[in-house]
Amino acid sequence: LIVYLVLTYLSLFLWAIAPKFSLSLFLCISLYHFGADWWPDQLFMRVITGSAVLLAPVIFYPQQSQAIFSILTSSNYSIAPWIFIGWLSFIIYSLLAIRFLLKCPKYLYGEPFALILLAYCVSPLVYFTIYFCSLHSIRHYYYIWDNKIIKYQHIKLLLILWVVTLVITYCVHYYFTLIQIDIMTLDSSYLKSIFITLFALTVPHMLSMEAI
Repeated sequence: LIVYLVLTYLSLFLWAIAPKFSLSLFLCISLYHFGADWWPDQLFMRVITGSAVLLAPVIFYPQQSQAIFSILTSSNYSIAPWIFIGWLSFIIYSLLAIRFLLKCPKYLYGEPFALILLAYCVSPLVYFTIYFCSLHSIRHYYYIWDNKIIKYQHIKLLLILWVVTLVITYCVHYYFTLIQIDIMTLDSSYLKSIFITLFALTVPHMLSMEAI
């Protein structure tokens, strides 16, 4: 717990003094972390898959992504390198899927392609919320359950929280669609505060999970 708290405060401090570097570092750690949902033991496939899934919204919605990243870093943050990495990862991943689809379990390629399709259909913020709160969280809970990190009595509460989060996310997305207001028109300070908080909590989480 002490290590987790120290990492949290260090993350906040790092963001305060170098937001652009912090965001880039966060993306790098994230693509490595999320690639483990499918390829935990193969570094190349882990990085390629994580990059394709994480950067899909940047590919399909570059203007929104540029606006979000610029708001978060309070600067003109360039997403050009991430667009290049995203397309390169997607192309390599697609070629590998064609080559090895019949030789591997279908979910190893089917799930990432489904997520990439989802990224094309919804806005970046909605995509990340759905992915984090559904597929990644379920797989994460299974991992900690399988390794006896979590106890049986916690499962019911976690499932309730998961369902409530998905329902709220859908309602928010439907509301903004219904009244035809772009989520990017919301007060940027709220978006920035929420993301920095998530950054400070998520980085220690990802690092601690890699250490387990």
